[in-house]
Amino acid sequence: MRHENTDRELRAIEAAGAGDRSDPELALIVEEARASAPRMSPAFAQRLDDAVAEGFVRPSAPRRRPRLSLLPAFGLAGATAAAVAVAIAVIGGSGGSKQSDLLPQHSADVGAAARAPKAASGGAASAESLVAPTVAAPAVHRVQERAAQLTLTTPGARLQDTADKVVGVADRMGGYVQSSNVDARGHAGEATFDLRIPASRLNEALAALSRLGHVRGRSEQAQDITASYDSASARVREAEAERTGLLRALAGASTTSEIDSLKARLRIVRARLASARNALATVRHRANYSRVEVTLLGDGKAGVVPPHGGGGSWTPGRALHDALHVLSVAAGVLIVAAAGSVPLAVLALLGLLIGRAVRRRRREAALV
Repeated sequence: MRHENTDRELRAIEAAGAGDRSDPELALIVEEARASAPRMSPAFAQRLDDAVAEGFVRPSAPRRRPRLSLLPAFGLAGATAAAVAVAIAVIGGSGGSKQSDLLPQHSADVGAAARAPKAASGGAASAESLVAPTVAAPAVHRVQERAAQLTLTTPGARLQDTADKVVGVADRMGGYVQSSNVDARGHAGEATFDLRIPASRLNEALAALSRLGHVRGRSEQAQDITASYDSASARVREAEAERTGLLRALAGASTTSEIDSLKARLRIVRARLASARNALATVRHRANYSRVEVTLLGDGKAGVVPPHGGGGSWTPGRALHDALHVLSVAAGVLIVAAAGSVPLAVLALLGLLIGRAVRRRRREAALV
């Protein structure tokens, strides 16, 4: 009867493994076992198939060569060592040496680096001097979160164009724009960007952004998040280990109440595992992507870019530009004045012609 039950259970397991879902609990156990089972390499899978095809034939055990008994040699060596130790003790006792001076020479050489210096009185080394050498602890990989803030000024007329270039820098560095806001008002305005840049290219991205305008402010921060990363990783490992244990317990459960209890605990552990994985992904994202806040300020007084990229200093180039500007203004004034004097000149010419005509008639009338 026991063999029949065993055969029936094995057939049910094989059917569940083949896709039969007539027994939901057994099908669930098979699915969980497949989900948590490690993947076999192709080479191991091939060796396993070959072993199955051959019927798991055991290789013949190699013939061992007879060994000679070493007990007499070990006994002789032990007796010799005991005799040498007794002789050293006798010789050392006659010289008044202490117990610490009876250490073998090779042991003293090995532990010399770990011993403290002897006392000034020349006595034997104390117990504290026979300390084992310390072993350096392995280096801990630190996880950091980096962030930066950058404030740029640009001519108001170029605010939108500069904002587009900020987005282009983020794309070129492999990052993205978390949020942005552009408020252009004529020759003034402001734009803000919340960027996510790969931490490995943060310095390169800041250099590229700084070339888009005049840097008014720049700051960087770094925060150690190793504790958060280790805590999230530990929670994931604990949840995975608990899930594996529950699956094993579920596979060996025999009563309905035990199976229901294990399934309820599995649901709780799965939810906790999902939450732990999300927390770990969040910490990894904080470490892999740096937050960069960029603020663009449109300067209404900077509608014309000064020559040679000059700032507020007065240079010969700017002096020449100002002189040309003054001459152009003066020429404009002269043109306007000339345009206004043309009607006056015409009126003056007409008056002169009329006056000559009147004087000529008066002279002719006087001669008659």
